[in-house]
Amino acid sequence: MAVLPKRNKIVLVNFLGRGYGDSPKYIAEEIMRQSLPYDLVWLVYDMNDIFPDGIRKVKFYSLKSRYELSTARVIISNTKARLPYSKKKAQYYIQTWHGGFGVKYIEKDIEQFLPDDYVRDSKYDSSITDLILSGSDFQTQVIKDSFWYDGEIFMKGIPRNDIFFNYTRETISKLKKLYGFEEDIKIVIYAPTFRRNGNVDVYQLNAHKLLQTLREKTGDVWKLIIRLHPGIAGKRGIFHYDNDVIDGSSFADSQELLVLSDLLITDFSSMMMDFSIMRKPVFLFILDLEDYIKDAGGVRPIFYNLPFSMAHSNEELNETIREFDISDYHNLLDSFMHKYFRSYDDGHASEYVVERIKKIMGSE
Repeated sequence: MAVLPKRNKIVLVNFLGRGYGDSPKYIAEEIMRQSLPYDLVWLVYDMNDIFPDGIRKVKFYSLKSRYELSTARVIISNTKARLPYSKKKAQYYIQTWHGGFGVKYIEKDIEQFLPDDYVRDSKYDSSITDLILSGSDFQTQVIKDSFWYDGEIFMKGIPRNDIFFNYTRETISKLKKLYGFEEDIKIVIYAPTFRRNGNVDVYQLNAHKLLQTLREKTGDVWKLIIRLHPGIAGKRGIFHYDNDVIDGSSFADSQELLVLSDLLITDFSSMMMDFSIMRKPVFLFILDLEDYIKDAGGVRPIFYNLPFSMAHSNEELNETIREFDISDYHNLLDSFMHKYFRSYDDGHASEYVVERIKKIMGSE
């Protein structure tokens, strides 16, 4: 007898087995907020990861995970990879993707640089996707050009970005307490992306010099969170951690880290645009610009119009921080957002997605 989808089951996947984070988390939160009668299943590698009541954890790639996928009415994932099931006609697959703003070329743009199995799996993912989410005019065009996808694009914002519109001072206080920070501490987060060639020399941030510069600039006490891309999180041992430099690569929800942080340092990561939604300062720290462009197949023209100061050495980074003016930054940011990005985010993306899910759950 064939195994059929159950009309009230939703399976969620975050980075192929990571914990409770990214857009799948915020969609699940909205479902639970509305007390909808859905069976929420999260596929996870580490069964010790903490999840709220109302979500069932199932070991990813186990036999049971295959069963849950095969019997789900709706499946939600944020990576373009082949999940261990064969999609049925009655199933609905939502691709949230995990990079709302990409200055680097991806997917179809750099097909010649990608492993054959990744290209095959990404094309397959696009072929079974019923709905892919977009947070901006810019992202919509990237999806059309780069994702081997010609289905429906849901231009209603990115669920994981809702928190940037809805947080309060109380939210920040709770997050600081959750992550072990004192109330009056300022936080800078360093979040570089991966390099296809595996080079780790490009992450040579002088952490303590940076913290000293920030103290001199603002008069506040600062701590640094280092948050590496999932593709290089296994290499976080290249940094020395102490009371002032914290390893944040294992924390499940990067958006919470962005909310509690006051300043972001990155290179080519889409986090730059997530963070700037809150109008907080962003600095680019790139030691290998020419090599990266050559190795990654180039960067999009929009990269050269970014409203963020770019430094190519630790000395230059500290100097740009000393010279930083928040009013000038906001003027540049506003112009960029209007001219190049044109965001759809309004703090309600999760609600819009859940409204679509309710229609799917109610259909035959």
